[in-house]
Amino acid sequence: MEYLKHFQTFINENKEVLDLFKTYSFSNKIVQDKEHAKVNALNIKEVIHTACNWTGDKSCFIFLFEIAIVETSLGCSSKSKATKGDIGRSVWHVDKGTFLDTKNSPVMKKYRVNLSKYQLDWSSVDWNDLSLNILLGAIGAKMTLLMKGINLSNSSNLNSLEKRAHYYSTKYNAGGTTEAKENYIKNCKAWYAVLLEQGAEYLEFNGTKYNITKNGLALNNKLI
Repeated sequence: MEYLKHFQTFINENKEVLDLFKTYSFSNKIVQDKEHAKVNALNIKEVIHTACNWTGDKSCFIFLFEIAIVETSLGCSSKSKATKGDIGRSVWHVDKGTFLDTKNSPVMKKYRVNLSKYQLDWSSVDWNDLSLNILLGAIGAKMTLLMKGINLSNSSNLNSLEKRAHYYSTKYNAGGTTEAKENYIKNCKAWYAVLLEQGAEYLEFNGTKYNITKNGLALNNKLI
């Protein structure tokens, strides 16, 4: 496959790693059809866990999941499809400039070191790879959040839909507009409703089950 050509420097003929990247190819995990939202959601949740484990920062699971909702409707939107000149956008629409910064910035060194433990040389990953391999897309989104300076270790920063919408509109999407914040909330609620209609009752992140409601995720009957 085309995307594998960029990985040869860090795969080092490790069959286990090679098979992992094949497993997470975009076409194996994402179906661009609203009827497959539940399946896409489960696959996206899975790669978010892996991305957080590999970077060594086990936080913001829900934020990353909701960014996938807002940017590409959990991959169901045609906006998640790779297009010429804009191929690296992936399910999370990772910004190219920030992605390039994550490869070289001293601030990100410890996260690149953590990735290397899984045979992943982040400096060898091309922006275009993010749209062809959903795991790399998730890692790219996670690295973007870290690069943007959001204090992910402070859970209170992201413990409500409103707060996540604020950080999305001011950091991830960078526009800082009221419209971007409102769209985040509106889209998340709409797609949580879709997941409910398709029989998804909860999402489990890091061992905690969050109930899906039409107004967002809830823990112990309280919206978060």
